[in-house]
Amino acid sequence: MRRVGETFEVDHQRKSLLVMATGSGKTRTVIGLIHRLLKSQRFRRVLFLVDRGTLGKQAHDAFHEVRLENLQTFAQNYDVMGLTGITPAKETMVHVATVQGMVK
Repeated sequence: MRRVGETFEVDHQRKSLLVMATGSGKTRTVIGLIHRLLKSQRFRRVLFLVDRGTLGKQAHDAFHEVRLENLQTFAQNYDVMGLTGITPAKETMVHVATVQGMVK
C-alpha cells in the first residue's frame, strides 16, 4: 500500500496495477488505498468497477464492514453507492458499478 500511495503522491501517476492472488485481500487492500486517497484529497470520487454483480455486492458489503480509523467502517466515513444506483449524488465518494449493468 505504501508503494502505491507513493506512485500517486510522489510520482504523480494516476494509474497503478496491483496483482494479487485469489483470497489475498484485494478488496480490503483497495478499500484502504481508497481511504488514503480520499483522506489526502488527492481524489474526490472513486468508481469501483467489477465484472459481475455478485462481486459488486460483495465489494459494497465490504465497504460497510471494513473498519478503518476509530473503528468506523469506510461507509460511515464516506458515502458509498451500490449497484442499484445509476447516477451518484454529489456527496457520493465511491460508486460500486458493474460492466454487466444494473442489478435488481
